[in-house]
Amino acid sequence: MRGAFLFSVLIGVVLAVSASEKRVSDTSSEELFISPLKTGHVYLHFKFASSTPLKAHYAHTDYLPKPVVDILEKHSVDELHVRLTQGVFRHSKWGYPILSAPTGGEVWAWFKPDAEGLPEKWKGLTNSLSGLLCATFSKIDTANSLSPKWNFRPEGLVPGGNLNSSLSRYSMLPGENVCTENLTPWKKLLPCSDRAGLGRLLNSIKLLSAHYFSLSLDVTPVCADVACSQKRLAIEITATAVVAPGSLQDTNQLNWSIRDLLEMDLDTGCPLTDKSHILVDQSSQGQMVFWPSSTFTLTHSPSAKGRIAVYDLKHNQTWEKSRGLGGKSTARLEHGTERQPIISAHRFVAGYGQQNGGIRCVIENTHPTAAITVSYLEMLPWFLRVYFHTIRVKSLVDGRPIPLLKSHFGPGRDRLAPHHIEVIFTIPAATTVEFGVDFDFTLLKWTEYPPDAHRGFDVPPAVIGVKLDQPGGQCGDFIFPAEFSQLGGGQMRDTATASSDGQKRDTATASSDGQMRDTATASGCFLRLYTEPLLVSLPTPDFSMPYNVICMTCTVLALAFGPIHALTTKNFKLIDLAENPPLLERVKRKGQLLLTKFRKTPPAVVVVAAEEEDDQQPDVHDEDVKNSDSE
Repeated sequence: MRGAFLFSVLIGVVLAVSASEKRVSDTSSEELFISPLKTGHVYLHFKFASSTPLKAHYAHTDYLPKPVVDILEKHSVDELHVRLTQGVFRHSKWGYPILSAPTGGEVWAWFKPDAEGLPEKWKGLTNSLSGLLCATFSKIDTANSLSPKWNFRPEGLVPGGNLNSSLSRYSMLPGENVCTENLTPWKKLLPCSDRAGLGRLLNSIKLLSAHYFSLSLDVTPVCADVACSQKRLAIEITATAVVAPGSLQDTNQLNWSIRDLLEMDLDTGCPLTDKSHILVDQSSQGQMVFWPSSTFTLTHSPSAKGRIAVYDLKHNQTWEKSRGLGGKSTARLEHGTERQPIISAHRFVAGYGQQNGGIRCVIENTHPTAAITVSYLEMLPWFLRVYFHTIRVKSLVDGRPIPLLKSHFGPGRDRLAPHHIEVIFTIPAATTVEFGVDFDFTLLKWTEYPPDAHRGFDVPPAVIGVKLDQPGGQCGDFIFPAEFSQLGGGQMRDTATASSDGQKRDTATASSDGQMRDTATASGCFLRLYTEPLLVSLPTPDFSMPYNVICMTCTVLALAFGPIHALTTKNFKLIDLAENPPLLERVKRKGQLLLTKFRKTPPAVVVVAAEEEDDQQPDVHDEDVKNSDSE
């Protein structure tokens, strides 16, 4: 009996230890990055990161959203990236965001090498994401999907170094609208939802009325250490917004607070997360006072001009007393831009009429001495008849053509596949180049036009990938003090950065959260920029014509059918008007008869007869008058 008791105690201890180890193996953190901009706006970036040991099957997860993990397992997905964005990020005014995203919806994924039936799995994946995030990703099919060659490479671990682009799928929906129906299920993926921690600050009304708002979901396999002895599955759920504080309109000073920006109060961090921090950029606005005092401060590299204040929501006594965060400028706001972007792009539609057209994209390299190699991706709808021989890249400075280092052209197929254009070229220093391609418009079937056909058809934005060897402080790393080791989750990413020839080079650099990213290398960073989406007006038939034809036909038939039917079906007879007076005469006589009866006078017929007899009898007086006149 005693032995059985000791055995049960031992089993309980083992189970408790294993449960604690399992609990420790899962990590979760939340961060909010705040950067006041010189344009009078405030840049907000929420990041909720979770990770768990990489497994073939997940029966249970502590911090990771189980629906997302189930979708990955069902459709054999190694890496997944989802974006839902409202508005366009103004690089010329706000600089570069932490995470770039195109206007509308974007989905790209890498499937497992042993996955079979990729078109069916891609369709099932988009349908599952459509139900998970209440978006219209179910509209994604082969007609608006492609496999990028160089621009979208894996951001996490690549099993066996397999970079076969046929395992990737990419699609954009530029007409996708972002609303509370997308934000509400997105909040449910967070460890504490919107009930505690930084998730409480996600005010739908304030975020959706911002100048720019983006939601993202990234799932990647990563390394737990530099040697990659352990592999983990990391999920990052982020939200980005550019908002304008209400106090700016009153004093023309950039005075902001979390309460003013989001109309929400924050108490403490999420109790389910390991770390909860708020980072405030103190470099963009020099003459500004922040409150309360931060836990510690980070500095930029290579210089120490930029500073970032870090607030620990779980281990900061000052924060627990103030329950607020904000900044106040001590001088009048000087409107301007953050930094002159090293590379920027602007895209527009060329041509006129409804037969021929084209797309032009102007890309500017503002670096005074260094040339920049870019990867340019265009995904044009199949209803634009693209002429690939018209693809050209020329310098707007001297008009010289720019040679293409690499190129890939995939012709579209009607209702089956889009046009795929992907080129790599080098932009000289302090030079502006123009990419151009011509096409013809297509007359679609009348059932293929949307209800608002005269609005135009959406063309997805172009994607520009560039590796900056000398970022100049625009996307460089930070020099972290020893205290900052508490922030990271101890995760590393086996990354690969695109070089000038479009190939991948394995690099390893720690980012602010201790993770390896494909956007940061020891010598620079990899930027991905998106241009504006376009509206193209196709030849549109007059959809009111059927209505007009129906109305005219019905009118003609009604006017012609009545007389013809009367002439062919009625019998005509001659009627004596004396015996059968007209209807009007009969009605008149009836009226007179009723009127005489009402006045109690003799019948009108008798009076008429008497009058007729008087007319027949000659008047003696009249005859005497006539005789006298004759005499």
